[in-house]
Amino acid sequence: MAAHFDSVLENSPFRRLVPSLYRRIGPLLYDDKLIARRYGFRFLLDQSNLIDNSMLYRFGWEGAKYAQFMDYWKASSIGNSETIFLDIGAHWALYAIRASGEANISRICAFEPDPRNKAQLAANLFLNDLVGRIEVIDHAVSDEDGEVSLLLAPLKNRGVTKIGDASEAGDADVVTVKSERLDSRFPERDRNYLIKMDVEGVELRALKGMRDMLSANRAILMIETNSGLDAVRDYLAALGYEHVAVLHDKKGEDDHLFSNVG
Repeated sequence: MAAHFDSVLENSPFRRLVPSLYRRIGPLLYDDKLIARRYGFRFLLDQSNLIDNSMLYRFGWEGAKYAQFMDYWKASSIGNSETIFLDIGAHWALYAIRASGEANISRICAFEPDPRNKAQLAANLFLNDLVGRIEVIDHAVSDEDGEVSLLLAPLKNRGVTKIGDASEAGDADVVTVKSERLDSRFPERDRNYLIKMDVEGVELRALKGMRDMLSANRAILMIETNSGLDAVRDYLAALGYEHVAVLHDKKGEDDHLFSNVG
């Protein structure tokens, strides 16, 4: 019921009016960091961060995209079978936490290398009694097992932290984190995967590191990519994946569904 109510509010024609009022009074009423219930779960949210601000005052984040992603999976040939959920670029694990409430999700892994996001992620797992249910991996998903430079996004939008060259960091802080190929972590075959990927421009590197995994298993992928779409589509097509849908949202950012299952 709570999740349905949040979905109604998130898509309400009044969603712009209410946030504008709350944004004016929110800083006067609440601390910068507070706990709010959304989609039937509790989240520690930071008002200064874009995604958190939307969760607080627009009643959600990417709710329509999540619903379309789940609907496609449930209607597919693997929708009634045990499925592994991978949240790649988890931020503070909104998708992973919501997936924990879905039937037939047998395992959940959240990959988040930004130490600030990982700290918030851990708090959200604790708030929802999901410590142990969701595996947290603080590595960047890439095409090599090793280390990469991570360019930390500003506090106002921690969702755009990305792998990059330290020489291009500008004013951004840079940390060195471990990277891994998912082929190394998931060598099994004949499994079902549901994969959400948001890695800020290095989608192809991440996909190249999971080539064997994608070839040997059934998977549905939701990938946020814009300028790199053609390269991603061509790479996945060579592995037998079809570009099955484009998911739009009110922010103007597209996610793309790819699948090798019927």
